[in-house]
Amino acid sequence: MSDEYPYYSPSSIRNFFKRSEVSIRKKWGQNFLIDPNLSVKIANSLLLECRGNILEIGPGLGVLTAQYLKQQAEVHAVEIDPALVQELETRFSQYKNFHLYNQDAQKFLLKLQEDDDFRRDLKIQCAGGNLPYYITSGLLTRLVLIPGILKGVFLVQKEYALRCSASSSESSLNVFLNNFGSWKILFNAPPSVFYPAPEVQSSIIEFSAYEKRICDAEILQKILRMSFRGKRKKIKNAWAMSDAHYSLDIMTEASAAAGISLEKRPEEIHREEYYNLVEFLQKILLKQ
Repeated sequence: MSDEYPYYSPSSIRNFFKRSEVSIRKKWGQNFLIDPNLSVKIANSLLLECRGNILEIGPGLGVLTAQYLKQQAEVHAVEIDPALVQELETRFSQYKNFHLYNQDAQKFLLKLQEDDDFRRDLKIQCAGGNLPYYITSGLLTRLVLIPGILKGVFLVQKEYALRCSASSSESSLNVFLNNFGSWKILFNAPPSVFYPAPEVQSSIIEFSAYEKRICDAEILQKILRMSFRGKRKKIKNAWAMSDAHYSLDIMTEASAAAGISLEKRPEEIHREEYYNLVEFLQKILLKQ
């Protein structure tokens, strides 16, 4: 098969699905990147500082995969759609540095997180991909928990990228993801660079991991669940709900030590204050 990537036009993608006797799967959020210049730009953004193997989430028809492989990257691609898997296997079969997994990406990430031997075998240090909008949060919150991943460059919905990279704590997602590294929007992408064209703007976002996460991820996650489920409530009222992970008394003691007012709402508390809250709560729990 030709080394030249053939799916840079809507007609070529339509022809592929016609030949394969399947349709584009809206349930899997399939919007294929068709801009060759942008594909090069995205791949280069990841490979610029990537020194290890790459995890590609949702390669689709292989637009970014082709760019990674051209630069001799060792690629581990995870794709759920069997029709796309068959095409990827055929197109990139000559590359010894290409490894394909027909699996659900969230389950694959969980295995990478929990299975030390599997993670050591794959030696993944970087991650990239055109992420389906409907599971972006689930994918990235799992990905940051995987030890050894140092960098990521992802195509995501612009609104989502703004939430990740914001300096404020307007969402629990922002607070959680920024515990593991910094998030920066590199550039934006209009709907016209995709087929089918989505109804939303997209952005390319970069993740750069810290040498060490700021605070305990498990405790942080529990605190954020307690706090942001009542976003319009004062924090003390959200924490007082009966199914809270930690008692209101313990949270009151920890928040006093962290200098956080119980009269604030969750989004009014800066993410560094949440990280301090975790540290003080951890000390209190160790004493019990």
